[in-house]
Amino acid sequence: MTAFLPGHLVMVDIPGKQLDAATADFLREHQIRAVCLFRKNLGSEDEIRALTSDLRAVMGERALIGIDQEGGSVIRATSVPQAPAAMAL
Repeated sequence: MTAFLPGHLVMVDIPGKQLDAATADFLREHQIRAVCLFRKNLGSEDEIRALTSDLRAVMGERALIGIDQEGGSVIRATSVPQAPAAMAL
C-alpha cells in the first residue's frame, strides 16, 4: 500500500530570492514537492538558477517549480521570451 503524502498534493509560495534554512526545513518536514515562484523570487538568471538548484536539492529532482506567468499585463519573468497572452491566441 502506498502512503498518503499530502505534501505532494500542494504547491506553495516561498519568501525571497534565496532559499533560507527555515523554508528548506518546512519543505522537508512537510515533504512539499511543488513551489510557485513570483516576482519577489526572481532576480538575475544566476539567482534563479541558484534558487531552483537549492529547491531541487531539498525537494528532489522530480520537484515541480512553476512561475506565476499569466501573460498579458501579468509578466513575472522578464528575462525569458514572452508567449502571447491567451486572448491573443
